[in-house]
Amino acid sequence: MRAVNTELAARLARVERLVSRNSANSSMPPSKDGEPGRTVPDEPVKKRPADGEGRQRGKQHGAAGANLAWRADPDARVHRFPEGCCECGAELGEAADLGVSDRFQQTEIPLVSATTTQNTSGRLTSEARTRDRYRIRGVISTATKHGLDQLKVIRDALTGRAWIPPLPVPT
Repeated sequence: MRAVNTELAARLARVERLVSRNSANSSMPPSKDGEPGRTVPDEPVKKRPADGEGRQRGKQHGAAGANLAWRADPDARVHRFPEGCCECGAELGEAADLGVSDRFQQTEIPLVSATTTQNTSGRLTSEARTRDRYRIRGVISTATKHGLDQLKVIRDALTGRAWIPPLPVPT
């Protein structure tokens, strides 16, 4: 009886711990706080202190940053000037140049494209060798269509036991 009581007490403690979890005391998201059987946090979780204390989102002040370095010699330069009319109605193309107002560099990664290369083999040293080569390729191709191993067909041909295809069945 004591063993059963100890087991039930352990199970009850586990269930109470699971039910008491909420977004304030665990890694559960706040959207799970309102589910039946869950305890609601005593006070809502603060996203950011209003008085400015605490850490801001993003890179922290003084932390090492990572960026693309400014290139002194970019691949291309684009000079941009305002277009259209000024608030006073004058054409901006005729206005005086006051110098550089801002500048930035934009790095583009080109799209990956597939290229197809056709490789064509040249002829062998003579027409007779070329004919022999194509005969051998034809025999190997036919043997493969009949379910034979290509290397076995070549080996048998070199040892004098050449494979001969069966005669076609008349239809």
